[in-house]
Amino acid sequence: MKSLRRILLANNGFTGKILTSLVGIPKLVELQLQDNKFDGSIPAFAQQDFQLNVANNRLEGPIPPQLSSQSLSAFEGNLDLRGKPMPPCPPS
Repeated sequence: MKSLRRILLANNGFTGKILTSLVGIPKLVELQLQDNKFDGSIPAFAQQDFQLNVANNRLEGPIPPQLSSQSLSAFEGNLDLRGKPMPPCPPS
């Protein structure tokens, strides 16, 4: 799996946590997990030129800083993600 470059698992109804072992795939450049039912937090992916899409899941917690340059649309539709690139929470 060390030479795996793309993982495309969108629209499958997958549940559970995003596997932290994916962080250890050094050549991974694209991970498409949108439109599933993943929950929990987003692992701290730090691969070079990495593109992530986790939109429309059940994720929560902070977006890892190394993913702050990703598109806002890659994170939309989750329970409670916060941090860049998400807009600030409205004052209560």
